[in-house]
Amino acid sequence: MGSFWIIQPLIVRLFFLALFMVGMIAMLRFTILAWRLYGSPRKRFFPATILTGGVDANILARSALANRLSLEDLEKHPNPKLLGDGVSGEASLRLLRVAESRFVYLWESCRSDITSTKRACVLALLLSFTMVASGAYPTYFLCYNNSRYSGSYCLIVTGERLLDDLWLGLTLCVILYALSSHFERALAQRMTSWRYFSARLTIEQPPK
Repeated sequence: MGSFWIIQPLIVRLFFLALFMVGMIAMLRFTILAWRLYGSPRKRFFPATILTGGVDANILARSALANRLSLEDLEKHPNPKLLGDGVSGEASLRLLRVAESRFVYLWESCRSDITSTKRACVLALLLSFTMVASGAYPTYFLCYNNSRYSGSYCLIVTGERLLDDLWLGLTLCVILYALSSHFERALAQRMTSWRYFSARLTIEQPPK
């Protein structure tokens, strides 16, 4: 890796640094997304807990985003009144509305991060091709002046080095796109689960 860095002209090194910064910023966003969608909080909420009013709306929203809602329990007991003694329907609806507003805020924040990483993917792609285009002549110049090989052989060496550079840039693009697609799908699933969970509890509210 050290020799690979040494043989690169200055302009290519600068582009590699730019790609590295793009990748690090994107990975930081992916880490935050992973924590929000999979790591926090760890508590699982059941419909009965919500109906009894023993739930904090903010924690419920974070749990929904982390896929901690018990949809299986909701399917087993389609009528919430069978789950236990609940508070008034009005109080339950108020709790769900507050939790939904918080959930939508968190969900939109995550979607903004995913959109940002997709833009980073496009930026990395542009940087990769620009790096190859701007580094073609400097790479050939270094090869030709620092070796005893012919010009035609230096062209072949230059092409190989540029393909290696492009391969690294495209690899970063593929990784960013794959991770963005994964988190985008997970985020869509969280919204679907929340809408189903909230709709079932709203429609089948016990009477006051």
